[in-house]
Amino acid sequence: MTVRGTVALLGLFAVLAAYLMLVAPPAARLPPLGDPLLAVPAARVTSLEIVWPDRRLRATRESDGWRLDGGAAFPAGVVEDLLATLTTLRPMERLAGNEGTADYGLGSPGTSLVLLAGDTTVLQLEIGSRNPAWTGVYVRRTGAGEIELVGALLHWEVEKLRAIAPG
Repeated sequence: MTVRGTVALLGLFAVLAAYLMLVAPPAARLPPLGDPLLAVPAARVTSLEIVWPDRRLRATRESDGWRLDGGAAFPAGVVEDLLATLTTLRPMERLAGNEGTADYGLGSPGTSLVLLAGDTTVLQLEIGSRNPAWTGVYVRRTGAGEIELVGALLHWEVEKLRAIAPG
């Protein structure tokens, strides 16, 4: 390379460096995250029910941990992991749910989750398919029209309970 070419490149570098130092980068305009799926503290949840197309699981919080309706105890931490996940997962994206819910794995037959705090329903959720990249799961809160995409950790936690469910 010639001396003139080197000087030209150094001049271009100086102009670009000055631009980067003088011009402020644009502020990131990310949409705000929505509320977590479970808006109450996990410790308030007293019972849960998960229904899959081929089986059902019902459990109640007892003083010594979670128990199936039949009285069998859960392995330690399984339900707590699900509840912790639900209190931290927030929708990454919202989609109109007017039509095509079957494309998202929602509808009948499907997976549903109901959590109660005493006699009050604190979460009622339809759980659909994973997104094409398997990084999220489509869900719809019962009574809501829109479909939400949440992290795939929900799928993992629900599958751990499915492995325990009688059926």
